[in-house]
Amino acid sequence: MGGRAGTLVAAAIWLGLLLGLWTSFLAAIPIIAIGTWLAVRRGRSPWPELALFGLLLLGSGLRAEAARRAHARLAVTPGLHRIMAVVASHPERAGGAPVAIVRVERAVPPIPRGAHLRIRLPERCHAEWGDRLEALAELDPPAPPRNPGQRDPRLAAFAANVVASGRARVARIVKPSGHAPWVVVRRAVEARLAHGLSRPAGELAVPLLVGDRSGLSSDLDAGFRASGLIHLLALSGLHVTWMAGVLRGLAAWLGLGPRARMIAGTLAAWGYVAIAGAIPSLLRAAVAETLAALARILGRGADPVQVLAIASTALLVVFPGWAHDLGFQLSVAATLGLATVGAALRQVSRRIPWADGFMATVSAQVCALPLLLNATHGLSWVAPFSNLVAVPVSGLLLAAAWMAVAADLALPGFGHPWFAASEGLALALRRVTEAAASVPGAVWVTGPQAWKAALAGAGALLLAMSAPPPRNLAAIRRGRSRARHAAIGAGIALIFTAVLAVALTRPIAPPRGRWWLVMLDVGQGEAIAIGGRSGWWLVDAGARSPLWDAGESRVVPFLRWAGIARLRGVAITHEDADHAGGALAVWRAARPERWWVPDTSAVRLPPAARARSAGRGDTLWKAPLAVVAWPPASRNRFSDNEGSLVLTVGAGAGRALLTADIDSTIERRLEVAPGVSVLKVAHHGSRSSTGATLLAAIRPRLAVVSCGRRNPFGHPAAETLERLRGAGTEIRRTDQEGALWIELSEDGAHVLDWRRNAWRRAVARP
Repeated sequence: MGGRAGTLVAAAIWLGLLLGLWTSFLAAIPIIAIGTWLAVRRGRSPWPELALFGLLLLGSGLRAEAARRAHARLAVTPGLHRIMAVVASHPERAGGAPVAIVRVERAVPPIPRGAHLRIRLPERCHAEWGDRLEALAELDPPAPPRNPGQRDPRLAAFAANVVASGRARVARIVKPSGHAPWVVVRRAVEARLAHGLSRPAGELAVPLLVGDRSGLSSDLDAGFRASGLIHLLALSGLHVTWMAGVLRGLAAWLGLGPRARMIAGTLAAWGYVAIAGAIPSLLRAAVAETLAALARILGRGADPVQVLAIASTALLVVFPGWAHDLGFQLSVAATLGLATVGAALRQVSRRIPWADGFMATVSAQVCALPLLLNATHGLSWVAPFSNLVAVPVSGLLLAAAWMAVAADLALPGFGHPWFAASEGLALALRRVTEAAASVPGAVWVTGPQAWKAALAGAGALLLAMSAPPPRNLAAIRRGRSRARHAAIGAGIALIFTAVLAVALTRPIAPPRGRWWLVMLDVGQGEAIAIGGRSGWWLVDAGARSPLWDAGESRVVPFLRWAGIARLRGVAITHEDADHAGGALAVWRAARPERWWVPDTSAVRLPPAARARSAGRGDTLWKAPLAVVAWPPASRNRFSDNEGSLVLTVGAGAGRALLTADIDSTIERRLEVAPGVSVLKVAHHGSRSSTGATLLAAIRPRLAVVSCGRRNPFGHPAAETLERLRGAGTEIRRTDQEGALWIELSEDGAHVLDWRRNAWRRAVARP
């Protein structure tokens, strides 16, 4: 079957796990039949490999179905549970309150024994890996996607082998584990970093060394993603290779032989796994390091593609859910690119030393491109250039920080010079990230079309199969065949076509004479996207906290999925953080042409955003027509809620009234004609809003409420819901349904089921 048969095996197993049982069955049966028939008809031929591929595909589909069924049997009833569990990995502590994966021993109401939960523990709970704890936790099983463009949380939960997540109201350690050596080492590393580095430097060093990104600010996280540098903070081959190289070098300095050096490198890789935890991409790199070392010890060649294939296959057989883990996927794809496309590009750039780093980045990006397009709906075109500078800086930071920690642990205070170097390197990495992310249009949006990722995937596959240089003398003498040259050309053409299609992406748009109003689920906050034939606008941008930004995590993914590279305008209704908090993220991602705030507001916008004051009677945009109904243009003094910007959007019977956070005293002063189809319920459904007077005046057919699940304010209030029902109004809520997609026209309004792509069918209507 050839030296790279492991690649065929890995591809079949991974594809089967991704496709599942029935799709794999439909694909495998004809492959097996054709391969077997050709083998019988032609005798010796390569077609038996095709039959083997089909069998592996079918077997992997069966394995995926069995794993999904087993995971589904561990279902958890949402609500409050008293659990006794064991901490199953290192809790993440950098963000304040620890987040831990726990393995259930018993629970009330019942949770199957052995189920894994992801729980945010109280800040003073110092549970460690192996500790047994008792907790009272509010749990939720994974739900379907709550916004267009969001990755399916159910697949993410399956990949992480987690059946529910939530927050522990109280937790106590019942039986400490005694703390294994790797726990002690990890906490010692974190303590040295906290003591020796400033907070900005530690914000980068902690995830780079031990993989805990819970302390990464939302702004910096967004910057790493926009600049295409987020992979630097994901523990994988870079970290394992560095640590293994250090120990191999130390073994060589001690005069040990090749076998001892290989063993030292392997021990370093698994030591890193013990300190950081069983992160899929890190474990993949550790297994690959072990296989490569074993091959060298046995005196055999270690083909990097086959090592990658065998390592990936072994892990997927044990952890089938990892086939859906984006970090694992990107780790494998980038490594495949380096080993195949990168090997070919290195031959081309052999005489240009400075080009090696650029070529390595490009080769990794080529194979990761289809995954990024499919998962993030964005393409960071600055990534090859930012990586050229950031990769060596992050490598130096990794080395300096580890040297500082090791020196400081050996002799307190001795690591100061290395910590000082780490400060400068962390600052340099931050500056590179911020500069790349701040480039206008740093991320090209892809829109919802899956064919762009499919084109990129086909191109990457052709290049990975055809680009690698010959591996032996006979192959070198033969040279590449015409078929290989044609495949390379086709692969480049497909990649170029996919990138060009992304660059030319246009926003989705409703049919003529209709408008879309999309109330995004941003938790306890508000963000409403409004789309017409001439573009998209946004009313409010969601909430923001030091470690979470609804603008970045909910609004921006929707914009990229919808193909919205630039917003026509943004109206911020008032200064409350749950409405205005995500404005900076929206500014970075979509560079809105205009901003509007109420006359009475003190809304803080990004420095470069030029806001216009809006008052009653002003027209903000015309298609669909958006008119300010409140506050009056005079500079009267109002509280932030009383002075909220209230808008009417649409025309005829298809108007929507967006009431921000006003209360019933302001509602009585509105001048809105009856016959409003959609009422955006004020102040998330608080009892002081949406009064009977307003409902009688406008007679809405549909009321939409934006609020967070189990929010501490009790929104929406029972009294408000009762008033709406009494008025005969249909009620839809983001906390129950996720995002609400409403189509408006002069004839009225109706809700589209975006999960079933009803928006696409709406576009197809005449």
